[in-house]
Amino acid sequence: MAERGAEDVATELIKGISPILAKAGTRLTPDSSLADLGLDSFMLVEIFVMIEKKFGLKLLDSGIRKEDLETIKSLAAYVSSKIK
Repeated sequence: MAERGAEDVATELIKGISPILAKAGTRLTPDSSLADLGLDSFMLVEIFVMIEKKFGLKLLDSGIRKEDLETIKSLAAYVSSKIK
């Protein structure tokens, strides 16, 4: 797989997360707080499945921490570090 930077990963995550989290009229950015967007456990599972399909990364087995799920940017940095 070609190496992807955190910014590229963030762009892909925004595309994948938008239909899962976005409230009507909300525009996601890399600094969007997942908690502020109403992230719940069901949505988190959907996001993990999307990441597994898109990047081939099993997050449940990867050692992901709560801090990695604060914003799209922090999640992108984590995913990017694991797929390089």
